[in-house]
Amino acid sequence: SILGTWVGPGWNPSHSLSSVLLSIQSLMNDQPYCNEPGREGVARDDPNNKAYDAFLKYATLKFACVDVLDPAKATSAEPLPAAAKRFCAERFLERYDKIIEMVDAEIKAGTSGRLKDPSRASALGLGPVDYKGLRVDLAKRKTEAEKLLEAEDNND
Repeated sequence: SILGTWVGPGWNPSHSLSSVLLSIQSLMNDQPYCNEPGREGVARDDPNNKAYDAFLKYATLKFACVDVLDPAKATSAEPLPAAAKRFCAERFLERYDKIIEMVDAEIKAGTSGRLKDPSRASALGLGPVDYKGLRVDLAKRKTEAEKLLEAEDNND
């Protein structure tokens, strides 16, 4: 894989930015399970497609929307540069209402339990699915993002 996501010919200096972006674009479709190694050509109605979509939705909300803006996690991992943190906070706030709509729909649907990535043997450390707790965490990140942007605006 040119992106190094699985076995195959990897990236080398002869690849252009265009070829890398094209590889990324090819992964952005409504059947992400089919992008996993050995899953090419899986039928659209395969039950693992739906399970994988649910897994990715929760994992994305948890890791990309909550954890990236969590100040406690910033001390244990490589902290984001100030410009990147501001960018993430701005994008998060722009999309906050839509994110909450998605979470509320999952709460209403009763989505809970343990989501598992059907392409792997483990749940990748996700733990139990808790959309209500996720909603609380998202509200905390919203407050923190607003404070971050307000503080930076006051410093300018």
